[in-house]
Amino acid sequence: MRPLTLPKEYSGSSGSFTVPAGQSVDRGGVRFSCDAGNAACVVTVDAEAGEVRVTGDRPTESLKLSVGPVPPMLVLTEMPNWPIADASAARSLMGGSALSWSSDDLHGRIKVLADRNSALRGVGEGSSGDIQGEITCIISRLCTGDYEDQSIMTYRDIPIVQSRHRLSRHRLSGTTPTNIEFGLVGILDNGLFAVGLNDDEGDEEGRKGITGVFLHKEDGPEGRAEAQFAAWSGHWRGALVGTGNREASPLYRQFIIGDVDISTQVVSILERSSTVQFSNIRNINTGESVTLSHMRWDLDGCCRNEGNSIRRDRPGNIIMHFTRPNGNEVLGAFRTEEAVGAFGAKRQ
Repeated sequence: MRPLTLPKEYSGSSGSFTVPAGQSVDRGGVRFSCDAGNAACVVTVDAEAGEVRVTGDRPTESLKLSVGPVPPMLVLTEMPNWPIADASAARSLMGGSALSWSSDDLHGRIKVLADRNSALRGVGEGSSGDIQGEITCIISRLCTGDYEDQSIMTYRDIPIVQSRHRLSRHRLSGTTPTNIEFGLVGILDNGLFAVGLNDDEGDEEGRKGITGVFLHKEDGPEGRAEAQFAAWSGHWRGALVGTGNREASPLYRQFIIGDVDISTQVVSILERSSTVQFSNIRNINTGESVTLSHMRWDLDGCCRNEGNSIRRDRPGNIIMHFTRPNGNEVLGAFRTEEAVGAFGAKRQ
């Protein structure tokens, strides 16, 4: 697509960012406005060439540029550190294999999963009123601000990637900029799982909007009807990602990865007995072994009223979803006394 001419008043740097449909982003003294529609405008600025390009599903004409002062209350926070500081070292420590997806490859795969026919569920902590939605900003690039993605490894046959996201926020004079977000994401064929941190001021217990989420393709009417009777027996194996759930946790800002094994046996047409077991959990940056307060969940006679979902509201909370078709993949999220995270597994 032909580029737009960048106004000479632009004082920012080159880079890419997303402008939500029907909204505007102020950057470098220029306002970037995306026409209303179903898709956001993915914008790439080439400051040296003086050009602006729109990639993705939107035409160039969907973006409008205007010159004006950036509102004095608008603050751009610094980009946070990556959850995984050295991807190559992490692959070696964890025994993973190289993953060569580019940022555009990653965005395309996530976009297919995160369409309007997907459902987001999760387990979280913190003071934010919509922490699941904030983590969606990380994995779908649907929020105002800068973002970066990076492939990490394939671990237990599951691609693991990381993302960091800098939000633009209005703030009162003298307050500290907030909402630096980052996280880890695992990608399956029919969904994804992620853990992330919204680094706001937190609550009285030091929780800062930390959540584990999973996103799966929503069942259509036929799938929902089938789910009322679906109960599979089998074995699923995969990976988990997690981090400390509050400042007092020894795992706070220490991201972990590990193995997940899930076994299920049919109890009745509406119930099944399932075991979820975590093992081989390690600090992804140091390789140190980690033991969580809950490493195994025995879920007996569950799912009478929840189709193909498993849920337990107790210390060691866990939720799961068997994806369509045929329950070939499992996605879930968990919370222990010291950590929160998510997992995905494939039928063996």
